[in-house]
Amino acid sequence: MKAVAAVESGFNPAAVSAAGALGLMQLMPATAKSLGVSNLLDPVQSEEGAARYLRHLLDQFHGNLTLALAAYNAGPGAVSRFGGVPPYAETRAYVSRVLKYMHEGGEESVGQSGPDSTPADVRRDTPEETTAPIYPRNQDESAGSAEAILAALIRFYAENALRRAALEIGRD
Repeated sequence: MKAVAAVESGFNPAAVSAAGALGLMQLMPATAKSLGVSNLLDPVQSEEGAARYLRHLLDQFHGNLTLALAAYNAGPGAVSRFGGVPPYAETRAYVSRVLKYMHEGGEESVGQSGPDSTPADVRRDTPEETTAPIYPRNQDESAGSAEAILAALIRFYAENALRRAALEIGRD
């Protein structure tokens, strides 16, 4: 979630894209509405809606994080239509940047990605090659991508709950 927020909006809860996506997690208004998000500029609602949407995309693409991220950016229809990561430069760079942030951490790893920095998993052109999960990358991460992402979401929500509580105390 942190990697998606970093790449989507640079952690700016008031971000607005040229395509009309809004807020911290850059949800499109129709998608946000379907997720129960009433205020796209509320970072808590944006995060919670994006978490529900990413969970749905992970389920739809059988735990494949690369495809779920591509669907978050280009839409699930495009991923299904192309049988993998769509051949859009923006989507491939987006997936690469989110994965790089996840594996290297920090905002400095979110810089613009060129074609040479796109991981092979994202560059592949044939549908069979793009459907293989690339996370976890090794046996040390053997909990599986869906479980690892669920654990990250739980940590994310816990951190947000503490942050919200601190904000509420500060308002009193």
